[in-house]
Amino acid sequence: MENKLFLSYSHKDGRVAKALQTAMEGLGISSFDPQMIAPGADLKESIRTAIHDAPAMVVVASPASITSSAWQAYEMGVASALDKPVFVVATGRLSDYPAANLADTQLIPLNPSDIHGAAVQISKALGSDAD
Repeated sequence: MENKLFLSYSHKDGRVAKALQTAMEGLGISSFDPQMIAPGADLKESIRTAIHDAPAMVVVASPASITSSAWQAYEMGVASALDKPVFVVATGRLSDYPAANLADTQLIPLNPSDIHGAAVQISKALGSDAD
């Protein structure tokens, strides 16, 4: 099975997450979206397994979601425990993010008009030559 990046996002940031997912796919980067988990499956175990199998995690975050989304906090905690690289694609002003929530992550500021640019930064961080 192909290793996919784990894509974490709050429903508040769903539109941006889907656009980023499409941009990454255009660069040959596939991702696992927790929305793909089958109904009735053990959600925590499915998430833990997907993060374990992923080479890295991409978190689409707004200042509100990074402090209020329990699932996003859980997913980031699992990634940290598994020592996975975490790329936080920030949709707001960087000064609006609590520093403690972003410890041990690589922050990628997102210009909403250049989602492709964020995908390219992720690709380069993973060692690809995508443009």
